Amino acid sequence: MHRFTPQWPKNSRDRKPVLPSDFTYRDGLDVVHYAEQEQLSVWYTRPDVWHLDREGRWHCSGNGSSLDSIQRYAERPDGLLECRWYDPRPSCPDYWVIVEPRQLWLRSPVEVTEADAAAFVSVRRTLVEHGITLLDAVVLTDDFRWWSLHELTSGTTKWSFTPAVRPR
Repeated sequence: MHRFTPQWPKNSRDRKPVLPSDFTYRDGLDVVHYAEQEQLSVWYTRPDVWHLDREGRWHCSGNGSSLDSIQRYAERPDGLLECRWYDPRPSCPDYWVIVEPRQLWLRSPVEVTEADAAAFVSVRRTLVEHGITLLDAVVLTDDFRWWSLHELTSGTTKWSFTPAVRPR
């Protein structure tokens, strides 16, 4: 678990929206840098699934419902893949990052567990079967903590943009 410090204005009237496309992502720390700038990143009640190109630029995204989480995606990966089935875009990249906010008022506990890490590994394995590389699942809390599930399972927050190899 790590902590981050919000950089957004104290007065919401001074807030300017920050878009995920304003940044380049090569590491879980880059997702946190975005979260430090965009206060809605910890207020959403649903995960976003960002689709990045090989350089780490955000191209498009999908989002889940407030019932979704990395564990639910492991149980029902269809929710992640619907964007490929119902709205296929040839330009949609194959490098994905799940950004999952967790609020203390909505869910207890919000801490990442071994079950989250196991779910991440399961989802990564499932997505490979569809030619998609799951780079990370970054969990953010409204008390400004964060976890990189890639870091928990590999020891580093840095991502490798190596294309997924489908099993035979």
